[in-house]
Amino acid sequence: MGKVDVPLTSRRSVIQNDNLQYCDNSIVTSKYTVKPWSLDFFIWKNLFEQFMRVANLYFLMIAVLQIIPGLSPTGRFTTLLTLVVVMSASAVKAAYEDYKRHKSDDVTNARPTTVLKGGQWAAIPWKQARVGHIVRVEKGQEFPADMIVLATSEDEGLAYVETCNLDGETNLKPKRALVETMDMADVDDLAQIVGHCETEAPNNRLYTFTGTLDIKGKPTISVEPESVLLRGSQLRKAGWIIGLVIFTGHDTKVMQNATKPPHKRSKIEKNVNGMLRWILVAQVTLVIFCSILITIDDTKSKWYLLDDPNKAGQFFISLPTFLILFNNLIPISLYVSIELVKAGQGVLINNDMGMYYEPKDMPAIARTTSINEELGQVNYVFSDKTGTLTCNVMKFFKFSVAGESFGKGTTEIGRAAAKRLGKVAVDERPPEALNTAFQFWDPAIDNGRWKKHEQAAKIKEFFILLAVCHTVITEKDDKGNRKLQAESPDEAALVEAADAFEFKFVERRAGNVCVISIMGVEKSYTICNVLEFNSDRKRMSVVVETPEGSLVLYSKGADNVMFARMGPDSQYKRETSDFLINYGEEGLRTLICAKAELDRKVYEDWNGRFKAAKNLIGEDRAKQLAQLAEEIEVGLTFVGATAVEDKLQTGVPECIERLRMAGMKVWVLTGDKQETAINIGFACALLHNDMNLIKLNKTDPQGIENDLKVADAQYATQQEGGADMAVIIDGACLSALFSEEHLTTMFYEFACRCQSVICCRVSPLQKADVVNLVRRHEKQAVTLAIGDGANDVSMIQAAHVGIGISGMEGQQAANSSDYAIGQFRYLFRLLFIHGRWNYRRLALLICYSFYKNIALYLTQFFFCFTNSFTGTSLYDQWVLGTWNVLFTFVPILVVGIIDRDLKSQAHFLDYPELYAVGLKNMDFTNKVFIGWFANSVFHALVCFLVPTLALQYGILEDGKVYGLDANGVIIYTSCVWVSNLKIGLESESWTWLHHLTIWGSIAMWYLFMAIYAFIFALSPSMYKMFYTLAGTPQFWLISLITPVAALLRDVVWKYYCYNLVCIENRQLYKRLRQYEAHSGDNCNLPGCGGDQELVSCESQPRQVIVQSMSPTSATDSN
Repeated sequence: MGKVDVPLTSRRSVIQNDNLQYCDNSIVTSKYTVKPWSLDFFIWKNLFEQFMRVANLYFLMIAVLQIIPGLSPTGRFTTLLTLVVVMSASAVKAAYEDYKRHKSDDVTNARPTTVLKGGQWAAIPWKQARVGHIVRVEKGQEFPADMIVLATSEDEGLAYVETCNLDGETNLKPKRALVETMDMADVDDLAQIVGHCETEAPNNRLYTFTGTLDIKGKPTISVEPESVLLRGSQLRKAGWIIGLVIFTGHDTKVMQNATKPPHKRSKIEKNVNGMLRWILVAQVTLVIFCSILITIDDTKSKWYLLDDPNKAGQFFISLPTFLILFNNLIPISLYVSIELVKAGQGVLINNDMGMYYEPKDMPAIARTTSINEELGQVNYVFSDKTGTLTCNVMKFFKFSVAGESFGKGTTEIGRAAAKRLGKVAVDERPPEALNTAFQFWDPAIDNGRWKKHEQAAKIKEFFILLAVCHTVITEKDDKGNRKLQAESPDEAALVEAADAFEFKFVERRAGNVCVISIMGVEKSYTICNVLEFNSDRKRMSVVVETPEGSLVLYSKGADNVMFARMGPDSQYKRETSDFLINYGEEGLRTLICAKAELDRKVYEDWNGRFKAAKNLIGEDRAKQLAQLAEEIEVGLTFVGATAVEDKLQTGVPECIERLRMAGMKVWVLTGDKQETAINIGFACALLHNDMNLIKLNKTDPQGIENDLKVADAQYATQQEGGADMAVIIDGACLSALFSEEHLTTMFYEFACRCQSVICCRVSPLQKADVVNLVRRHEKQAVTLAIGDGANDVSMIQAAHVGIGISGMEGQQAANSSDYAIGQFRYLFRLLFIHGRWNYRRLALLICYSFYKNIALYLTQFFFCFTNSFTGTSLYDQWVLGTWNVLFTFVPILVVGIIDRDLKSQAHFLDYPELYAVGLKNMDFTNKVFIGWFANSVFHALVCFLVPTLALQYGILEDGKVYGLDANGVIIYTSCVWVSNLKIGLESESWTWLHHLTIWGSIAMWYLFMAIYAFIFALSPSMYKMFYTLAGTPQFWLISLITPVAALLRDVVWKYYCYNLVCIENRQLYKRLRQYEAHSGDNCNLPGCGGDQELVSCESQPRQVIVQSMSPTSATDSN
C-alpha cells in the first residue's frame, strides 16, 4: 500500500507491512519493570510511590538525622531499619501484585496468530503483529488487534463475533466484510492489494469508528463500525475471517479503555491526615519544651553534666536530639497496618457465602479495599431501577393497537398498587398461563383468533414491525435449539412475542436481508439503513424495502420522543396515552411503535447524504448522522404500543426498608416513565400510601422555582402533621434545573428533607450529575451508587462508593465498580455487616496505633524530668526499634480483620438502627481520638511512675542498684503488657486468634530478651540483663501491678458506659449482648448459615428485645 502523510493527532494512515512508526502489539499492564535504566524500574518507582506518603518522608528525615554522629540518643540505625522493614512489607505486596500482572501479560503476548508473510500464511505470537499486517483468524479464536474485515468464509462476507471481553455482553454481533474485498480470500489476491487506509486516531469509543480504505482501481471505501473487529472479541459464527490490522497494542480500543478508575479516599483516611498534623504539632511542642528546659536547667549542682555556656547553641543542637527521641509519636507501622487489615477485610468480603449468587456463580468481589470502612458510613444510596431493583428479564405482557388494549391479567406491582387504593386486583389468567415462559394471555386473540379481529390488518402490521425492527440474530445452542442473541432483553422479548403470534424472525442473510415467516410463509425484507438506539435518541429505526418493493421506516422508542415525531393527523394518540398510564401503574415498561411510508426520490437524496456523512472522519460525523436521523424520522404514523414486565428482584422491598430504617436516604434514578417509576417505588417500599408525592415536571426556570416554593410550603404543613414526603422529578426538569445554580440549591435543600426521591427519564450523565449535586452540597456525606448497566458507570464512578451488579446487560458496571455483587438484596449484608464491622475495626486500629506509640514514647518524656533533659534514651536502641514490628503489630491486625461486637449477624437484619455507629461517625470523632490520647498519657505515666518509684531504692542480688538499662527493661515490659492487654480489653469478641496473638506478643518480648541478652556485640550494657532481672521478684511483681494500675480505670469506665450511661443505641446494644450471652449464639464469620435472603436466623423476634427495653422491664435504663 502507498503511504499518505497525515498528522497522527487527527487520523492515521496504514500501509501493508510497513508501519513501524506505530506501537507494536505487545501489551503491558504491569506498573514496574526490571530494567534499572527505566523510570519504571521497581525500586525507583516503588520508592517514589511510598515516599509520596508524608509519614514515610518524615521517618526518612528522622533516619538521616540519626545517622549524624552525636545527635541520636536512640542509636544510629533503629529508625532506618524499622522504616526498611515497614516499607519492604509494602514493597513485597506491590511486587507480588505486579508479578501476577507480568505473568498475565506474558501469556497474552505469546498467544499465536496467523499473518500473511512472503506470499504465505505464517504463525507468529500476538506481540509481533504490526499495523498493516493481514491476519487470518479461525472460528473460536480471539482477534489479536483491531482490524478491518476484508473477507470471511461465509456468503456475502457475514460473520458474528462475541464482545464479552470488551463490554461484558454475551449476545453475538454481526460483522460484515467490505463489499469491494469480500472475494479476496486467496493468498495471491491479498498479496496484490495496493492502496492505503486512513483511520481516526486511537480512542476508547468501542461502538464507533470512522475511516476510509483506498484500493488501487476502486473508489474510496467508507469503513463502518460493523466492518471493524476489536482486539479481545471472539469469532463465533464463521469458519475464518481475514482482516487488515489498523490498531495494535496500547492503541487498540480495548486498551484505550483500560484506564484506572478514579482514586477514592475514604473519609477516615482524610481524618487520619488531620490527626497526623495534630500529633506532629504536639511532638514539635514537646521538642521545643524540652530544648528550652535543657538550656535553663541548673547543671552546676550536677558535676557529672557539662555546663554549656552557649545556651542558644545548646538549644538548637537539642532540637534534633529530642525530635529523634520522640519521633515515633507518629506510628511508623500505621499505613502498612491499614493496608494489611483492609486486604484481610477484602478476603472476607470475597468469601462471604451469604453474598454468593448461585444462579450466576457470582460471589461478591471487592475490586478495591481502600474504602472498606466507607461501606459502614453511607448516608445516600443512589440506585438504578432496571436490572438493579428489577430482574431485567423481560416478558411480553400487553400491547395496544388501534386504540384497543390487548392482554389480560395484572402484575405483582399492579396488585400492590390496587391494594394501596383499597381495591382488589384479580389476575384473570388461568394457572396454566402463569406457568409458561410466554406470559401474554388474551382469549380474544390467542391461538390465531386475532385474524378474525376487526383490526386484524393493523395487528398484522404491528407484529411485522416487531419482527423486522431490531438487530437480533439467531444461533443454535449445543443441543441444536434456536437461540436469539439480542442487544437488550427488551428486544428479545418483543421478537419472541412476534414469534408467538406466527410472525417468526427466521434469520439474517447476506445483503442485509431479514427473513421472517408470516403465518408459515417466508418473506424477505431488505434492511437499507439502521438508525441505532442511544440514550440521547431514546429510539431505534430501520429503513426497509418490503417484499412488495415499497420503502418503509419502522421505528420504536420512548413515548415522549415518539409522539413528538408523529404527524398531527396520527390516530389513537389519546387512547394510547391512557393505556400507557395504566401500563405504567402496573410497573410495565412501554415502547411506542410507529412507521412512515417513504418516497423513493426523497429517500435516495437522503441516503446519499447519509452515506456521505458516514464517510466523514471526526466529530462532525456523529453530529451529521444524528441530524439526518432527525430529518427522516418525522411524520410517523402510530402502529402500536408494547408493555413488557420486569419483575422485582427477591428481597428488594425488605432491603430498602432496612436501609431507610438505618437512616439512609434512597434515591432511585431511572430512564423509565414517571408512572412506572412511581409504582416501582411503591412496590419496593420506597414510597407508601401516607406519603405526599411532589411531582416536578416543568421545564421553564420560573415554573420550577414556583413549584419548589409551593413544595416548601407543603413540607412545612406536612411536618406539623408528621407526614412523610417524596419528590418525583423527570429528566427534562433536571436539565432546566441544573442550568440555574439557585434552582439547583433549592432542589437539593428540598430533596434532602424528603424521605424519598425518584428521578425518572434521566440520561446516564444526569445520573452522575445528581450524585455530584449531593456531594457538592453535603461535603461530609458518604454517597453510594449501585447499578448494573453501562449507562450506570458514570454514576458509579461519581459516588464515594460504587457498587456494580453483574446483570443481563453485561459486566461494565461490575468492572467499573469498587465492589461487585450478584443481587441488590446483598447490599444490605455488604453495608450492615461488613461495612459496619470494617468501620469499627479500622477506627479502633487507627486510634490504637497512635495510642501504643504515644504510651511508650511519653515515658521517654517523663524520663527527661529525671535526667535534667539531657535527651538520654530510657530504652536500648534495638529494644526501642522492635516495638512496632514485634510486640504490638500482630494483635491489632487480628482485631482489625475479625473482631465482632455482636456474634450473630442476624441482629443487623433485625435492628438496622445498629448501623448508626458508622452513619453518625460515632467511633472516629475528635472527641474519641482525644479520649485515646488522654488515656495514652495516663498509661504512660503509670508505666513510668510505678516501676520508677518501686525501684527507687531497689538493689540487685549483686549489690548494685537498678541502673538505666534495668529500669528501661522493666518500664518497657510494663508497656508491652499494658498495650497488649489494652487491645484485648477493646476487643469485643475473643477467639483463639486473639489469645494467640495477644499472649504470643507478650511471650515474644520475653523470648526476644532471652536471646538478645546473649548478643554482647549489639549492646554490651544489655548483656545478661534479662536473666539478672528475671531472678528478682520485683521484676515479676511490677509486671503484674503496673497493668492492673493502668487498666483498672479503663475497666471501671467501660462498666460505667455500658451499664449506667444512656448513650444512643447503647441500651439496644446492651440487650442484644445479654441475649447472646443467654442464647449461646455462635454464628461464624463470614457466613451465617448461607444466604439468609434477608430473614433473621434468630428464633427470637424483634419485639422480644424491644419489649425488654420498655420502662417497666429495664431496671438499668438510666
